[in-house]
Amino acid sequence: MKRSVTVLWLAFLALTVGLHADDLKATDLARALGVDWWTIEIPATSQERVSLGFCIVFADGRRVMSGSMGFRPGTRVRAFCWPGAKPDLLNVSLVSDTGRLATSLRNPFGAGRIGTYAVPVGKTAKVGEILSKGSTAREITPDQVLKEGDFGLMVVVRNAAPVKRRKQDIIHIDAEGAMTLNGKPIEPGMISAALTAESVLIQANAKVPHKKLVIVLEAAKAAGITNVSIAAEE
Repeated sequence: MKRSVTVLWLAFLALTVGLHADDLKATDLARALGVDWWTIEIPATSQERVSLGFCIVFADGRRVMSGSMGFRPGTRVRAFCWPGAKPDLLNVSLVSDTGRLATSLRNPFGAGRIGTYAVPVGKTAKVGEILSKGSTAREITPDQVLKEGDFGLMVVVRNAAPVKRRKQDIIHIDAEGAMTLNGKPIEPGMISAALTAESVLIQANAKVPHKKLVIVLEAAKAAGITNVSIAAEE
C-alpha cells in the first residue's frame, strides 16, 4: 500500500511540473521506491548451472551468505536490493528470464540500506564484485576495496559443482492446473531453472487447458531441453 501511494505521488508530481514520460528514468523511479538494482554478468562456462546467492562480506574475510539458486552460465541476471520490514534486514532478489531467487540478509549495522555504491545503480557488474558498501567509518570509498570496519553486498557463486542429471524430469499437472516437478509442488515461473534431466515427461489431466501445457513446453525450451513427451490422464 505504501509503495502504491508513492507511485501515485510520483505520477501526480510529473503532471503538475510538466515532466514528460521520457524524463523519468528507471534508476530515478527505483531510487524513489527505495530499490537498488544492477545487472550481473554470469561467466560462460562448460557447466550446465552455476549456483548464485547474495553475500555480506567483511574486510576481515568473514562472509554471511543468503540462499542460492541455479542459473545458466553466460546469461545476465538482475540483482535487486531494498529495505526490509525491520531496519536491520535487507531484501534481496536475483531475477532472470528462467528463474528468481528472493531472500533477505541481516544488515550488520541496521541501516536499512547500504550507503555507498561500489558499482553505480543500474550498471553491469561481474559475479564477485561488491555492489554496495557500508561502514562504521564516516566516509566510504566507492571502490572494490574493503577497509577496516567496511562491509559490502555482493553476488557470489556459492556452489559451481556440475549438476548430475537424472534421465527424466516428470512434471504433473492436475485438473486444477497445479504443478509438481518430480513429486514436489512448483510454480510455473520456476520450472525452467529447476529442470536438470535430459528429457521431460508432462503428465497432464485431460481437463488441463492447453495454455498450461504451453507454459511447460516453453520452460523446457528455455532450459535447452528438446526431448519432451506428454501423457494425458483421465
